[in-house]
Amino acid sequence: MVHGDMVLLGVVRAPHGVMGLVKVRTFTEDPSHISAYGPLTDGHSCFNVTVVSVLGADSVIAKFDGLSSRTESERLRGKRLYVRKSSLPKLQEDEFYENELIGMDAKLEDGTTYGVISAILNFGSCDIIELSTSTGKLVMVPFSRSTFPVVDVERRVAIVVPPEVIGVGSR
Repeated sequence: MVHGDMVLLGVVRAPHGVMGLVKVRTFTEDPSHISAYGPLTDGHSCFNVTVVSVLGADSVIAKFDGLSSRTESERLRGKRLYVRKSSLPKLQEDEFYENELIGMDAKLEDGTTYGVISAILNFGSCDIIELSTSTGKLVMVPFSRSTFPVVDVERRVAIVVPPEVIGVGSR
């Protein structure tokens, strides 16, 4: 079981070759750091991981101790890999872990509930917050200081200024 003090660092995508290596999509700033914070867990098992090579901005080829064949590594496909938050470096003031934001209430500046943060997406230029509104709509809002002037992790509330309020997209 994965607890609230765990942070998602990566997801096993697929086996790589026949010697037990796997491709892992990483969510760390530097993909090679996925193995820098100690053993990873999927909530049931612990894994000692060694990065073999970096495949771009968000992927690595990794060796998991104890795996020596493609058949063994195939069992890890889709596994989400977590580490304890206390094992990670302290964040800067305006940095957040994804699991701190998901499920957080989003309120308008007047205190009215706007929705709940349901996902964090990134299509290249910036992070996008997906909000499930109280009317059932999904709304995507750029994650910036102007659209989210307050994010209170302890109270689990973010103040949102939706783009239509700040005039984004209007002429």
